[in-house]
Amino acid sequence: KRNYPYNTLLSHTIGFVGIDNQGLSGLELKYDEYLTGSDGSIKYFSDAKGNSLSMSQIYEQPQSGVNMTLTINYELQEALERELDVAVSEYNPDQALGIAMDPDTGEILAIASRPDFSPRQYQNYTVEEINRNLPIWMTYEYGSTFKFVTYTAGLEEKVFNTNEHFFCSGFRVVDGTRIRDWKAGGHGDETFFEV
Repeated sequence: KRNYPYNTLLSHTIGFVGIDNQGLSGLELKYDEYLTGSDGSIKYFSDAKGNSLSMSQIYEQPQSGVNMTLTINYELQEALERELDVAVSEYNPDQALGIAMDPDTGEILAIASRPDFSPRQYQNYTVEEINRNLPIWMTYEYGSTFKFVTYTAGLEEKVFNTNEHFFCSGFRVVDGTRIRDWKAGGHGDETFFEV
């Protein structure tokens, strides 16, 4: 039997099982054949009425499924989910997601998206709510959210300073590809600090 002691925590990633203990979403579905054990049995000879004959019996012990260990850090997962809940209650977005990854190993330490659901009562949710593991399947262009990475790298390498000016025309050609700004016509003259 599956048990979900933390209820909605990590719900999209873990997924859930149906009433027959078959994985229906998330890791429960992906690794169902490994997580599901096998039933035990007693094989014996019987007469036409089902009465056991005094012949040898064969007992096959039930086998537990394998244990799966994730790289999720419980404290980070709890913090990420709490912050997503705060963001949803404050800004009421259509969706919210977050991932915390160890940059040295690539291990996922926390992963969550909103809206979430309770694997214990998956029947009370829509298919869209259950199947929205946004960090896994949603594509997203980093855009401005990645500016701070290149900005801090540029400052650290002394490529520019915060008061230096440049002109944003609304696009830039990089290796023959025209990359457009979200704002038609660009932002004009700005300092790196203003960017």
